[in-house]
Amino acid sequence: MPATILINTVETWPGAFVLFLTVAITLCVIGEWILGRRWGEAPLPWAALIAAGVFGAVVGSKVYTSHLASWAHALAEGALPTVHGKNLLGAVAGTLVFVWGLRRLLRSRAPFEDALGLVLPVAILVGRAGCLFAGCCHGTVSSVPWALRYQAGSLAHGHQVLAGLIPPGAPTSLPIHPAQIYEMLLVAALIPLVFRA
Repeated sequence: MPATILINTVETWPGAFVLFLTVAITLCVIGEWILGRRWGEAPLPWAALIAAGVFGAVVGSKVYTSHLASWAHALAEGALPTVHGKNLLGAVAGTLVFVWGLRRLLRSRAPFEDALGLVLPVAILVGRAGCLFAGCCHGTVSSVPWALRYQAGSLAHGHQVLAGLIPPGAPTSLPIHPAQIYEMLLVAALIPLVFRA
């Protein structure tokens, strides 16, 4: 029988995710700062690029998850759309856009992307642990022995209710692939290759 995750995701979401996301961003900032100092980058411009990257990540992760229709509707009323989700691809895209923009303004050739490429795998590893404990970014229904179940009220349970896979009163989700663990294992295997390159 598939295992049931032992965390009440209803109470930990978004707390667990936010905690791990904060740790992941902090590790990125510290890693980028250390690499910049090691590479002899000027402290003030390098710090400005890191700040632009963090700001871009926050904006990008939010913009990526909102629908164009919600943007059009909100902007027509002179406001910004309400966005609840976050997205890793949006965060990376936002980071690059803001860093490229600032670097162009500063006329800098600082190798920020190189630093990001070295620290991002560690941040993804930590971030996906947050996804696992919070119950987001889950996999599809599965019968593998290591499949997980999430409690009623979790994101996985809610998605399965919306898809008509389980009734609203079901105590747990159907067993699902632990997609977060798969990604963590892949990233952990790639980290030594990144640092060796």
